[in-house]
Amino acid sequence: MRRGNRELRATGNGTSQEESNTKKEFAADVKIRLTTNFSFQTGGGGEYQVPGSVRTVADLLSDIGGQIDFVFMDGARKDLRKDIELNLNGKAIWFYPEGLRTELKEDDFIDITLTPLGGG
Repeated sequence: MRRGNRELRATGNGTSQEESNTKKEFAADVKIRLTTNFSFQTGGGGEYQVPGSVRTVADLLSDIGGQIDFVFMDGARKDLRKDIELNLNGKAIWFYPEGLRTELKEDDFIDITLTPLGGG
């Protein structure tokens, strides 16, 4: 089957060859740019090599949270804690229809901010 300039081949498991290749490519590590206002080492220039097991923004938060022993999501609702702001490519994560289930892509830019709480 041809779609545009790309040829799609059935693989026998219900996915096209193109879809199958995309899934294989995603299994490899993806590099994103990550900025935070808390202590987390990303390497040079804010680049972060996302492990192959991390597919979505929620997976990324779980992965980073495990590394720094910090909980980003409200366990009951599987939502961001109220004191966390997250932008993906310059937009609040809530502008994306999939929210925290949005899949990460190469060169995505993620900004995670822990909002300081006042008191006195």
